[in-house]
Amino acid sequence: MKNEAGQPQAKSPDARVLLYIGEDMGFWKDLQEGFKVFKQIPFDFQSDFAKEPKQIQNFLVKIHQDKPRVVFIDLSKHTEAMLHLLRAQSRMNSTSKPFIVALTSFNQGEDVIRQAITAGCQCVHVKSGETEAVIYDAMCFAFHSALEDHGFAMAKMNDEVQAFIPAKASVVSSSGLRVESNYKVEPGGGSLLNTYWFEQGILKSKLARMGYQESKDLYYSFTYAQELGFEFVNKLDLPEGMEEQKKEELASKRAQELEASKQAMLKWIQKEKGDSCPKVLKTLVIDKDLTLYTDSPLTDSYPFVIRVQPYLVRMKQELTQYMPQMIAYNMEHVDQEEVQANADLAHMFNEGNNLQYLAKVIKSIQDFDPYIIVFNTDHDTKKLQSVLEYPNVIGHKEPISSDLIIKMAQLLQGKLFGEEDPFGENVVVLNKKSPATYAEFETAVSLVGCSENDLYFNSEEEFEVGTTMRLKVPANMYITIAEAPKSPKASSRYYALIHGIGEEEKKELRRFINSVFFREKEAAKLKERQEIEKLKEQYLQSQSDEENPDQEASDDTSSKD
Repeated sequence: MKNEAGQPQAKSPDARVLLYIGEDMGFWKDLQEGFKVFKQIPFDFQSDFAKEPKQIQNFLVKIHQDKPRVVFIDLSKHTEAMLHLLRAQSRMNSTSKPFIVALTSFNQGEDVIRQAITAGCQCVHVKSGETEAVIYDAMCFAFHSALEDHGFAMAKMNDEVQAFIPAKASVVSSSGLRVESNYKVEPGGGSLLNTYWFEQGILKSKLARMGYQESKDLYYSFTYAQELGFEFVNKLDLPEGMEEQKKEELASKRAQELEASKQAMLKWIQKEKGDSCPKVLKTLVIDKDLTLYTDSPLTDSYPFVIRVQPYLVRMKQELTQYMPQMIAYNMEHVDQEEVQANADLAHMFNEGNNLQYLAKVIKSIQDFDPYIIVFNTDHDTKKLQSVLEYPNVIGHKEPISSDLIIKMAQLLQGKLFGEEDPFGENVVVLNKKSPATYAEFETAVSLVGCSENDLYFNSEEEFEVGTTMRLKVPANMYITIAEAPKSPKASSRYYALIHGIGEEEKKELRRFINSVFFREKEAAKLKERQEIEKLKEQYLQSQSDEENPDQEASDDTSSKD
């Protein structure tokens, strides 16, 4: 790590490390100046950058060792490797998990923002000369007790708007898809789901039927996996009293549209089947040294899925969520007195007792029998199988290594799955970089307060702090639910930070806020104009009556006759 002068620097024990990973030193300097306003916090500003993917992946080890409070990951250069860094760091177990801020350039567009959010980032900012929102968001999540009023005007309203909650589509067939999200949906019901295929006009309806929802066998950094079936076209809403012939015509038209949509979806599947990229084998590496993140190819570059954790915290939950077929366990040789003296941190020691507990937990999970490869062990395979009472375990005296894990994963993938596609025909496994992977559940929220920086809203649904969603109104922007400031400016159930917004959208947001301030004034002006128009009409009518008295008399005579 380097200090502001670019020299190596030891971390002060009372410092609060803010780490910037990127090459935009001008922007980083502006951020530092903004943070220095909080004089009560001894910030330790550090920065680093690399160009090669292997070197960028090495930052995962540095972050794990140095434990910064906030990490700014600049995606404007070396985007794919930086996204990998963001993705891996967002799911890393740690005693002090940093708050991650992703940074993009104005010309990268919304696609990179979407990728960062679905990678697990809770805050994405488009770099500009205005750094206030970036600093406020970092303070809100990482140093909340020191949070100060941002100074932006807060407009009050009661506007119902649509909210869109990001999801990641992974597998799609001609009849439905599997997505992962943090949005809890009631099984058996229908949901409005914005998808790539609706945007392309292949599907004519956003409605998707919920098949089932579970919190297991996940690929991404989400809570739920959801299987949904396409509705294809909207249902008919026929008013009472409609003629039977008209009903039949509408039903016939819908049947034609339904068949056309189904055929279009099937055609898309058949076209994209050749680019399907299933990674069927999942490997979990439990290694305090994070060996696979050190001078090695990006872990997402292999034909199977690799997840690396220094240790497991909630063992059964994490194993169930991931459901790996192979677990590589790098044995630590720790003095038992040290383990006993740190009983509250026992899960962090990858030694014999935790290995035994790992085997016990595995046996408690139904239909789950992964292979455990134990590295750096003094026991051979037979001894481990006997002690653990688990047959699918292999012992290696050698320390863990990337090459050996990759070779064993390749062998196991061939043994378990062969060359056949386990997903079958008319099913496409989407590449995580594909725009078709981005989807959004649609719901409604009620805005009660909004500034350029944050907003307050109500909703009947339950959302956790850290939930990210997108709004179209008052502008196309992302928001993330956070802990409200000590002195909130509105009364609401939820408080959220605004991010992922470009210059044009920010102008639109400002126009909306100004329009809210002038709503009452404009309403009063409208009422005044209406009164003036009414008086004007009355005056013109009276003038017309005075100019045509004979006509009035004639009308009176006619009425008498």
